[in-house]
Amino acid sequence: MHELILRAWRHQSAFYYLVLIPLSWVFSVIVLLRQLSYKTGLLPSYLLPVPVIIVGNINMGGSGKT
Repeated sequence: MHELILRAWRHQSAFYYLVLIPLSWVFSVIVLLRQLSYKTGLLPSYLLPVPVIIVGNINMGGSGKT
Protein backbone atom coordinates (compact mmCIF):
# COMPACT_ATOMS: atom_id res chain seq x y z
CA MET A 1 0.00 0.00 0.00
CA HIS A 2 2.84 2.36 0.88
CA GLU A 3 4.48 1.87 -2.52
CA LEU A 4 1.17 2.43 -4.27
CA ILE A 5 0.69 5.77 -2.53
CA LEU A 6 4.28 6.84 -3.25
CA ARG A 7 3.91 5.96 -6.93
CA ALA A 8 0.66 7.93 -7.14
CA TRP A 9 2.26 10.92 -5.41
CA ARG A 10 5.25 10.98 -7.75
CA HIS A 11 3.33 10.52 -11.00
CA GLN A 12 0.23 12.56 -10.18
CA SER A 13 -1.92 9.92 -11.86
CA ALA A 14 -5.49 11.01 -12.58
CA PHE A 15 -6.77 7.55 -11.63
CA TYR A 16 -5.39 7.78 -8.10
CA TYR A 17 -6.62 11.35 -7.81
CA LEU A 18 -10.14 10.31 -8.79
CA VAL A 19 -10.08 7.47 -6.26
CA LEU A 20 -8.43 9.27 -3.34
CA ILE A 21 -10.27 12.61 -3.46
CA PRO A 22 -13.71 11.08 -2.78
CA LEU A 23 -12.17 8.98 0.00
CA SER A 24 -10.76 12.14 1.55
CA TRP A 25 -14.27 13.66 1.52
CA VAL A 26 -15.66 10.60 3.29
CA PHE A 27 -12.88 10.81 5.88
CA SER A 28 -13.59 14.53 6.40
CA VAL A 29 -17.27 13.84 7.04
CA ILE A 30 -16.41 11.09 9.54
CA VAL A 31 -14.03 13.42 11.41
CA LEU A 32 -16.64 16.18 11.46
CA LEU A 33 -19.29 13.81 12.83
CA ARG A 34 -16.88 12.62 15.52
CA GLN A 35 -16.08 16.20 16.57
CA LEU A 36 -19.79 17.05 16.72
CA SER A 37 -20.44 13.92 18.79
CA TYR A 38 -17.94 15.09 21.42
CA LYS A 39 -19.28 18.66 21.41
CA THR A 40 -22.90 17.56 21.82
CA GLY A 41 -22.10 14.95 24.47
CA LEU A 42 -22.98 11.86 22.45
CA LEU A 43 -19.43 10.59 23.03
CA PRO A 44 -17.99 10.97 26.53
CA SER A 45 -14.82 12.90 27.19
CA TYR A 46 -12.70 12.74 30.34
CA LEU A 47 -10.64 15.31 32.18
CA LEU A 48 -7.52 13.65 33.54
CA PRO A 49 -6.19 14.72 36.94
CA VAL A 50 -2.61 15.00 35.66
CA PRO A 51 -1.05 16.74 32.65
CA VAL A 52 -0.59 14.58 29.56
CA ILE A 53 2.36 15.02 27.18
CA ILE A 54 2.03 13.73 23.64
CA VAL A 55 5.25 12.97 21.77
CA GLY A 56 5.27 12.79 17.96
CA ASN A 57 2.34 12.33 15.65
CA ILE A 58 -0.02 9.60 14.54
CA ASN A 59 1.82 6.98 12.55
CA MET A 60 0.32 3.94 10.83
CA GLY A 61 1.20 0.88 12.87
CA GLY A 62 2.57 2.89 15.76
CA SER A 63 6.04 4.25 16.15
CA GLY A 64 7.10 2.70 19.47
CA LYS A 65 7.30 5.87 21.57
CA THR A 66 5.07 4.72 24.43
